[in-house]
Amino acid sequence: MNSPSAEWSGLATRLPDGPANRSLSWVRAAIWENRWRELTPSVVVSACREREGGLLKSGSALANGRGYGRRVGNIPMLNPGPQAGAPASEGAARVGGEPPSFQCPHCDRVLTTASGRGLHVKRAHPAEANNAINIERVHAQWSLEETRLMARLEADAIRRGGERFMNQYLVPLVPRRTLDAVKGKRRTAVYRRLVQEILREPAMNLRAPSPEGGGAPNPDGGEPSRRDDEEITDLPPLNYTGEIRSALEDLVGGVDWTQTGYEGARLCDIACRALGGESVSEAILAWLRDVLPAKRGNPRPPARDLDGTRSATNKAKRRAEYARAQELFRRDPKAFAARIFSGNSQDASRPKGSPEFVRFWRRIFEGESPERDEHIGMAAGAHEEEGRRGLWSPISVEEVARTRVRRGTASGPDGIAVVDWNNVPPAIAALLFNIFMWIGQVSDSVSETHTVFLQKTGEPLTPADYRPISIGSVVIRHFHRLLASRLVAIPDLLSDFQRAFLSGVDGIADNLSVLDTILTEARRKCRSLHLASLDVSKAFDTVSHMAIVEACEGAGLPRPFVEYVRSLYGSATTLLELGRRSVRINVKRGVRQGDPLSPLLFNLVLDRALKRLLTDVGFRLGTSCITALAFADDVILCGTTSWGLQRNLEIFEEELRRSGLSLNPGKSKCVSLVASGREKKVKLVMTPTFRASGSWLSQVDGTTFWKYLGLQFRGCGMASCGSDDVAECLERLTRAPLKPQQRMHLLRVFLLPRFYHVWTFGRLNAGILRRLDIRVRNAIRTWLRLPHDVPVGYYHAPTNAGGLGIPQLSRFIPLLRLKRFERLAHSSVESVRECARTDRAVAKVRWCRERLADVVDRVADGTQSLREFWTRELYRSMDGRALRESVRETPSTQWLRCCTRAIPARDWLNYISVHINALPSRVRTSRGRRDGVDVTCRGGCLTAETPAHCIQVCHRTHGGRVFRHDAIAKALSVHLAQRGWSVRREVSYQTVVGVRRPDIVASRGREIAVVDVQVVAPYPSLDSAHRKKVAKYRDEDQLATCLVRGASVQPRRRAEEETQVRFASATISWRGVWSSESARSLRELGLTDRELAQYSTYALRDSWMNWHKWEMATSPVKYHYFHRFFTYSVRRNACAVRSRAAAVTVFSSQARRVAFRASLPASFRVRTFARAVRSAVRVCARYGRRLTLPRDPIRGHCQAGSLTGAVHLSKNNAGVLRPAQRGQKPRVEQKGKSWLDPDVQYA
Repeated sequence: MNSPSAEWSGLATRLPDGPANRSLSWVRAAIWENRWRELTPSVVVSACREREGGLLKSGSALANGRGYGRRVGNIPMLNPGPQAGAPASEGAARVGGEPPSFQCPHCDRVLTTASGRGLHVKRAHPAEANNAINIERVHAQWSLEETRLMARLEADAIRRGGERFMNQYLVPLVPRRTLDAVKGKRRTAVYRRLVQEILREPAMNLRAPSPEGGGAPNPDGGEPSRRDDEEITDLPPLNYTGEIRSALEDLVGGVDWTQTGYEGARLCDIACRALGGESVSEAILAWLRDVLPAKRGNPRPPARDLDGTRSATNKAKRRAEYARAQELFRRDPKAFAARIFSGNSQDASRPKGSPEFVRFWRRIFEGESPERDEHIGMAAGAHEEEGRRGLWSPISVEEVARTRVRRGTASGPDGIAVVDWNNVPPAIAALLFNIFMWIGQVSDSVSETHTVFLQKTGEPLTPADYRPISIGSVVIRHFHRLLASRLVAIPDLLSDFQRAFLSGVDGIADNLSVLDTILTEARRKCRSLHLASLDVSKAFDTVSHMAIVEACEGAGLPRPFVEYVRSLYGSATTLLELGRRSVRINVKRGVRQGDPLSPLLFNLVLDRALKRLLTDVGFRLGTSCITALAFADDVILCGTTSWGLQRNLEIFEEELRRSGLSLNPGKSKCVSLVASGREKKVKLVMTPTFRASGSWLSQVDGTTFWKYLGLQFRGCGMASCGSDDVAECLERLTRAPLKPQQRMHLLRVFLLPRFYHVWTFGRLNAGILRRLDIRVRNAIRTWLRLPHDVPVGYYHAPTNAGGLGIPQLSRFIPLLRLKRFERLAHSSVESVRECARTDRAVAKVRWCRERLADVVDRVADGTQSLREFWTRELYRSMDGRALRESVRETPSTQWLRCCTRAIPARDWLNYISVHINALPSRVRTSRGRRDGVDVTCRGGCLTAETPAHCIQVCHRTHGGRVFRHDAIAKALSVHLAQRGWSVRREVSYQTVVGVRRPDIVASRGREIAVVDVQVVAPYPSLDSAHRKKVAKYRDEDQLATCLVRGASVQPRRRAEEETQVRFASATISWRGVWSSESARSLRELGLTDRELAQYSTYALRDSWMNWHKWEMATSPVKYHYFHRFFTYSVRRNACAVRSRAAAVTVFSSQARRVAFRASLPASFRVRTFARAVRSAVRVCARYGRRLTLPRDPIRGHCQAGSLTGAVHLSKNNAGVLRPAQRGQKPRVEQKGKSWLDPDVQYA
């Protein structure tokens, strides 16, 4: 249309000039005649409203005009800008005073724009929005997959001799296509070229599907044959026997077997007999029994359930539950953690051995496998390939030394422990393994396994809810581990579909990334996609042994290896462990779960089915076509059309049936996304479309959850990762009867790693990670009773640096993601590399780098960079800078990872409080609001009240500091004596500068060590304090002479020349941090890190006791500390002062010194004590006080005790002269004796 119609021009001249009367026709005419000034905003909006069918409606005459876009684009008021559906202005939003309204058809919501209504329906009513998409087409376009499938059908028909009426032959085989559609497609040149290309390819020998939808492979066919022009040449057979014989002869003659131990000469004789053709199976078994005797402990009684504890009271129940939890934690922390986090209140229950249970598993293991056609097999399987011949080459000593059995695994039926076998010299193990390879089999007694059952669900109800794990001999596991390492290194052993158990391949990242990418590409680019997530029933337990042997043959593995596998599975037996009894059964199918070789053998079987899939079916991603994703038995088949996916389903199921496997339709899920190009949308089809095993597979809808490789998907996309699961696990861990250090261990080692996989590949954002960090820190504060102002770096810094070692998820998860995603670009599979180049993958990598921009420079060093970052953050804080030397010495922080019962829970919490300076002093509690607040020490010191002052300086804790020093010195002297040192404590030496009294003087032979103990503040540095202490004794030449003369019985001059004197110190901060130079000097004396860690806990423990004593004291008097002297035992040997007056000092310094002289007789000390009491009476009378003396003051014998050196009073609390118990509160009753006056209220 090049000009407006005559009707429009006439109508435009007849309409009045009022804007309200100007209709849509008038607006159209004005536009065509370029009369833009007459178009007001209200007229334009009224004409363009969708409910009136305005000029912007698709299909209108104006919209179909050639100059419409150019003409409308020149009108400023008609240019919609970035919001095409929104009104241009507030005035435009109203026509005749009425705002535009768009009613939601599914609820009462009214929106102002059509696009807003569409977005509302999509989010609030996803099911209705999905159902409204129309995907029915009369003449649907041909997809590439559909075209290739029809071309393959035609090519197969041509190979069989051709069809006279090809169009009529193809119509019933191609779903939803008419005869005319088939004719038209076959006429195209592209289709004809495609048929010719398929004819030049190797024949697939697949039977054409029936009109009913059957597409099973032709039983007369097999795997793709070689091309006709490809020359088949047989490689010369490899002389395996000669190589192994040479290796055995070299081992026998090249090693002195009399020096190897483990009866090496006897095994050498067995090897010579084997080379001579004798049967040595029984001799090998006898050698193993004699050299490595079975270690069988007493069978543990079945564990009782926690809920079944028979106790009379709730307190007794809690104690029994706590004891049981401690036992389970000590026995197996991993199993105990799984039990807590799964919410299972019962133990990991074992089967009771019921007849139904035994019959079920006997039917599984002893079931007959289906017979396989003799001609079924790969054409390449009849010939060994060159790259596979090294699998059965002789085993070297170096290879045995590199490969060991993993520690912590259980022993097999022969009772040989892993530790004992790993101690066997590699030469003996290599000789034994080469004997196995020479004879080509192992005896039934050695290859026998015992099977234990692990529950797969929290509450197992049926025998199928258990997973059988077959545990073989440690010797066989080591041998198979060597073979598995060789097998996995063979290139191109499996197809690109299978990504499990491959060397150097991150199969989980590959498959999950590809699956997420194709789902996203289908939705965003409006492309059809069909997926089938398949569940193979009892895959590892029901696979046919014959199928395993045929798979090894088909993969071109060496003939001796194939025969070894045939022998291994041909006479397999196992013992079913059923509680206290066991049942021996013959295993006729299934692989040995728990054996290193089993996963690879299963992959070979499943890979045969994967290689038979039609590669024309799949989702195109770049230049690659994704047909299937497989990780062991977790298989997903992909297709663009439902017809193609159904054909591959039938092919895959048929090959599984031949291998003894079957699909489980009840657990399989299908996802169907069908594109509607007209609406630019993708519809999720929920009608059952695919069949397997005679049943319809369930289709997922928008709310259905389905799982693949541990990741949750919802509908046609990945489900969001929330924090509810983590919060539930934290709550369960809080309620568990555990010590706080055990909770921290489970959190660090088991709980957070439990979610790493989901957080790495799932859908989350920075807000979710931030909330997770907050939840974790709140839980830790609750467990450790920490204040809220503890530095964040203390939670996330590594334990060797003085932190708690909990990773910060906001940065650690992006680092894990970045490491996994960056490997995708270097994958050997084209589809994975294409996935790494998509916009979604690039956006994920960019998001991770943004989270780590301020911390990590190189991804390879990312973990170390995060540790260094949080270490710096901890040391920059006020409370954490005193820990800056922790990273140098492991004993300083070894107690942080202690999760045993060696440290009581209360002490461990106290250690944490002292370690991070989380003690409620005046300075600490007034942070940020110190205006007008008195922060001086409540003990009367005119200094700020900080934990460092209260523990290290204040007069209230002088006795505690002495006790702490003496405790470390005593333990140090004991450990030195255990290492052969002759130890003397606190010996005085007169020098020119005065008396020197080191804590420890140790001598051993011609060595003398002087060790002094000090617990100091960490400023300026601990090493400087150590050097200062060492210089105090080292710079005194006269002291060294005295030490030599006092420790030697030789003549003085000779002793001074031959004796070596070394000086060391035990320098620890009051927060348990070691000086690195001090720790090094103590290690030179023979002390271990374990003992140094013990001294660190002593320092923390006694620092807490000092703080506790300081809190309990109420005296502001300066001289308030302990002295030890002898007193007479009394029935009530405490003097109490009752008054409301201020506190005064009772004893003078001279009286204390006189009373403490050790050289005075006991009677004099008693008289001195009596005089002191009388002096206290006079002092109290002078100040208006009344002193209450104990009754029966003299009792019979002399006893060691302590007496407080001050009498104090605060409000109604009376100070006392009492026997001090180091760091403890005074108690009225102790061991049946009344120590204090019960009538007096003590501080």
